[in-house]
Amino acid sequence: MTIDTRQLRNALGAFATGVTIVTTQDASGKDAGMTVNSFSSVSLEPPMVLWSLAKNAHSRDAFLNAEYFGVHILASDQADLSTQFATRGIDKFAGQSVERGHGNVPLLSGCAARFECKTVFRYEGGDHDILVGEVVSFENFERESLVFRAGRYAIAFDKPAKLPEDESHDLEERGTVTSLQYLIGRALYQMQLGVRPEFARLGITELQFFILTCIAYNAPESVAELIRLVAISGQRITLSDVEKMVQRNLMVTEGEDPEHLQFHLTEAGQALLARIAAVNRAIEDDAMKEFGYMETQVFKQMLRKIIQRTLPSWRRPL
Repeated sequence: MTIDTRQLRNALGAFATGVTIVTTQDASGKDAGMTVNSFSSVSLEPPMVLWSLAKNAHSRDAFLNAEYFGVHILASDQADLSTQFATRGIDKFAGQSVERGHGNVPLLSGCAARFECKTVFRYEGGDHDILVGEVVSFENFERESLVFRAGRYAIAFDKPAKLPEDESHDLEERGTVTSLQYLIGRALYQMQLGVRPEFARLGITELQFFILTCIAYNAPESVAELIRLVAISGQRITLSDVEKMVQRNLMVTEGEDPEHLQFHLTEAGQALLARIAAVNRAIEDDAMKEFGYMETQVFKQMLRKIIQRTLPSWRRPL
């Protein structure tokens, strides 16, 4: 039977793994490192791990001849570092703060966990060498780890435990409390509470903020379109509201026909929007501070998809 290597790679990619960077120092004192996802635990007594080294790897000799190596399990916000150590022909340690471990092995910071290992076995493994190391030292930084699956970076989420029987029987009664619409609305309402004092200090209303935001990011081409855009937020505006914003020198309009106007923010309008944006960012950062980088990005991506799926039919794609 002939095995299609591409299809085999895709099938193996269904198995999600962590992402590591393995480092060492060669006989000449030059640091070497590479991104590896073939890392695995072998034994706890004695503590041993293994990983696979491609025979065409540029740093193969360094690792085969090294007495010690370091394994770094990458944290969820270290995808860029993973890419850096997977790129050939560059200084992989450029810009990195390096500590020194056993055998003067370079140790990287910011990872989820880190192991210093003494090489104890080397095996042939087809187009790879299999290196087994005894763990001589380790640190667990208890950070969320980076995950690799199907050729892409991912993030793992803890699966919630099954609800106890005394808490699960009334899920239908509590359906509105656990619905997506309720949760998004509740989160938005509570986060908006933090920015409303800034609206008061700047002397604008929440409605006026929505008007400025719609003009800044959507460039509506008529009053009717601006009204529809603002309506997505649940707010309603009239031509009078637009005229008030012009009178405050927060925006200007071009054209005579309300159905064919161009809207532009003035410098004052841009400065006001930037100030509110800074407050919003601070509120978001505080709300998301217990989430890792990858979790935050996944959450935002999910919200973007929900927005796209629920866009009104008249709304052009963002």
